[in-house]
Amino acid sequence: MRDADIDGIAAQALAIRRLIRRVEAAPLMRMRLGRIARIGKDTPASGPVDRARGGGSDARTGDPTLKDLGFEMRVRNGGDALARLRLRCDEIAQSLDLIAAAGMIAVPQVPDVDRVSGEGEARIETPRGTASLRVKLANGKVVEADLDTPTDVNIALVETVTAQRELGDALSAVASLDLSPWEVRG
Repeated sequence: MRDADIDGIAAQALAIRRLIRRVEAAPLMRMRLGRIARIGKDTPASGPVDRARGGGSDARTGDPTLKDLGFEMRVRNGGDALARLRLRCDEIAQSLDLIAAAGMIAVPQVPDVDRVSGEGEARIETPRGTASLRVKLANGKVVEADLDTPTDVNIALVETVTAQRELGDALSAVASLDLSPWEVRG
């Protein structure tokens, strides 16, 4: 899908929706994931992990363009691995709807910063949750940067979702957190 144009995405949308329905209807999936990795609302979490327990936030909610296209933050209840899977399926389906409503995909152009100096901050919703970037520029060069990622918050949940679990359940629980090894700070 990464390299697909709008027509390619539209052609695949039906197959993707069928796959989502099959995944959500699978009885073994419900039995397997519905019982594990429950995270309560009092535990810090980010992104889909947080929204799958009935709350949370989404950096896209303030975007006027997405709002005009019909974007609404998706939320599920349950706080378990099944709720997280279902929420991600909801978000995939909504993304297909947003692409269809937009009618085209345009790659943003990177502005030329030439010799600009100053500081800036940006927040963007990634598939794992909100990422925040703070940068300091001096003569067009980045001299300082600080990136906060959803994995920074959600990695603390590993012990919570794996404690006293059988190996298979523990592995499913960790996978349901959708942690990125590229976001883990060493």
